Amino acid sequence: LFNGLLEEEEDIIGNDDEMLDYKVECIEYVGTALIIGKEAIDQRRDDAVLDIGNDLRWTQEKHILKPFIKHLNMLFNCINQAGHECSKYVALLKQGVVIAAFIMNEQAFDDRQNSPIVAKFLEISEHTIAIELAKRFQDYKTLIRLACALPDIERKAKIEEYKEFFSSGDFCNMLYEYYLENGYMRDLLEVKEPEANLFFATQTNVGWMRDLENGDFAKACHTLKTLSRKSNDDVILKRRLLSFAKLSALCEDEVDENFLEGVKRDLNLIKLQQKLDPNLEMKFDSPDPVSKIRSCTAEEIIRANLSDTSCNIDRCFE
Repeated sequence: LFNGLLEEEEDIIGNDDEMLDYKVECIEYVGTALIIGKEAIDQRRDDAVLDIGNDLRWTQEKHILKPFIKHLNMLFNCINQAGHECSKYVALLKQGVVIAAFIMNEQAFDDRQNSPIVAKFLEISEHTIAIELAKRFQDYKTLIRLACALPDIERKAKIEEYKEFFSSGDFCNMLYEYYLENGYMRDLLEVKEPEANLFFATQTNVGWMRDLENGDFAKACHTLKTLSRKSNDDVILKRRLLSFAKLSALCEDEVDENFLEGVKRDLNLIKLQQKLDPNLEMKFDSPDPVSKIRSCTAEEIIRANLSDTSCNIDRCFE
């Protein structure tokens, strides 16, 4: 029934010869039919004797939701064409909210993140409705993105409001991921919740920053050394990691001399590679992104020097 309605609706909406008023009337009619169907489903569920618990409901299957989503897209397109001044705008908007809520209620948690449905309400400047839907159905990613578009003080206040409202580890993890991916490293390091420690524990590439922030220099320097070993494809990154490892090791109350010597040896090897490639130093200091340069092994550096007839081998031991 729903698919048949949608096919007829698509034909009318896609017909350039039809008047806009008739298209609006068609959208309203089909929307009413879908809502009646939705209410019938709700009523049957209210009357149900058996509780299915966490089992998948038939309405959660994507092919069942497809007609509702398709209609909602046509509804928003129609609103965009007719404008806010359309006499049916409020009626269509109310239908849109009911259908949107039904769809999002049936969707899985991951499918609700960065919801295109919420985005549609934002596109027609219905920000209050969009945010209420996002809050009700836990579209954390949209809420975080919108909050982070606010001025700094407002952003922090809004984030704290959401943390208190949701009281959810999932929200915190998505917030930390957003901070990490969008350059809010300072904010991320300032977070003191236990969830942040768990997050950093899974983020090896930046976890050492948290260790430095907490004064755990021993842990930070060993993490940095490990990361440097995994960065042989990028000598610039490798040198940077080793330099931080050296500084972290020197910050310890009791300096581990053996560890420090190992870091210095690795840095000296990179210095020898610089002598083979005079342009490498400029790339180290360049503020612009540069293509990766592989880190050479000691054997490769020795072979390169031995094969260079103009090379003064003594310079490698300066």
